[in-house]
Amino acid sequence: MNFARTLSAFALLSGCGAEAVEFAVDDMLAAHNAVRLEYGVAALSADVVLADTALEWSRQLSADGCDLVHSEGEYGENLYWTSATATPEEVVTAWASEVADYDLGTHTCAEGAVCGHFTQVVWANTTTVGCGSAVCADGGEVWTCEYDPPGNYVGETPF
Repeated sequence: MNFARTLSAFALLSGCGAEAVEFAVDDMLAAHNAVRLEYGVAALSADVVLADTALEWSRQLSADGCDLVHSEGEYGENLYWTSATATPEEVVTAWASEVADYDLGTHTCAEGAVCGHFTQVVWANTTTVGCGSAVCADGGEVWTCEYDPPGNYVGETPF
C-alpha cells in the first residue's frame, strides 16, 4: 500500500468534529517540495502524527469560526483560509508568494510584510510535514500544515 495514500486515509478518518477536506497527501507534499527544490532545499517527507495534529487543529479552528490562530504547539505551523475551496498547490503557492517581500541576499522581510509562511516552507532543517483541512461554517476552508523540526528561529536563516 502506498504510504501517502495510507497517510491521507489516516488524516481524513481520525478525530471528530468539523468535516475534513479531502486532498491527496502526495499533492501537498509535491507542492511543498517543488518550492523547496527551487531554493535548493532537500525534499520533505510526509508524517502521520503531523497530519493528525494538523487536521485536529483545522477542526478546532473551524469549530471556533475559522479565525487563523496558531496552536502554539511544538511544531512549525502554517495556516491558510479561503472563502471557497483550494487545492494543495494553491495553498502552498500562497505561502510561497511571500518571497516577493523576502530579500534572499540578506534574509530579511520587508518592513510591514509577512514572510514567515514562505520561510517555514523552505526551512532547510525541517524534514517532515503533515497537513489537514476542515470546512468552515460559511463553506470556506481552513488549512493547517505542521512542520518538524520547526523553523523560523530569530537570528537564523532558512537555508
